[in-house]
Amino acid sequence: MTIIIAIATQKGGVGKTSSAVNLADAFVRRGKRTLLIDLDPQSNATSIISEVNPGKLRFNTVNLLLDSDPTVASACIIGSRIKGLDMIASSIKLARAAETELIRRNTTTLRKRLAIIAADYDIIILDSPPNLGRLTSNALCAATHYLVPIKGADIFSLDGYEDLEATVKEAKEDNPQLQLLGAFLNMYDGRTNVAQQLLGVAESKFGKDLLSARLPRSVQFEEAAATSKTVLEAARDGSPAKAVTELADEILVRVGLT
Repeated sequence: MTIIIAIATQKGGVGKTSSAVNLADAFVRRGKRTLLIDLDPQSNATSIISEVNPGKLRFNTVNLLLDSDPTVASACIIGSRIKGLDMIASSIKLARAAETELIRRNTTTLRKRLAIIAADYDIIILDSPPNLGRLTSNALCAATHYLVPIKGADIFSLDGYEDLEATVKEAKEDNPQLQLLGAFLNMYDGRTNVAQQLLGVAESKFGKDLLSARLPRSVQFEEAAATSKTVLEAARDGSPAKAVTELADEILVRVGLT
């Protein structure tokens, strides 16, 4: 079975897209057939890994979600700069589509489109926008699992998490197989009191669902993204790249893809 992971959060600035592209690269390096779908109208994942200017692409996530012909899903897939990693690019036009057309449709549109292409991949990553709107609902209704990034340097990271839980509950009405893959700490610096306090809160809230691997707070992530690279490409031997690999391996164990 193809594992479809929606990276979902109710807040921005938690490193969601950075985690999505770096995990995608790590999965490919573990030999997994991987597809990354950029569902965020900001298109940052697209900017990092796309070989082509997104504005010049004929098909993107707008087509994936709104074209009348569901088989367009196959035409939306393009290669990325990373060998072995496929992607479906996003577009700023997706923001308007989410506010207008998607609101008129049910939240199972994406699931029906992915059913056409899922068998070609071991893992599909859905990079959702940093809100709980129609795009995130579509992602959760299409996913087998959802993954929650927590900003390790912000004691308020989990504020509003109950809203995400409510959105997940609604998604399960159409997608009962959806399950929590886990939560993980991102931008984490265990030397600070704030990080230690947040770790305690996260352990209390998530228990065994809090992944042990943590992505550190490091300028290497920002430097890599600024040069349109993953941290595994830019600094493969650095501690951030090793942390990404550890997180990817822990995820693969949890979903049974080792």
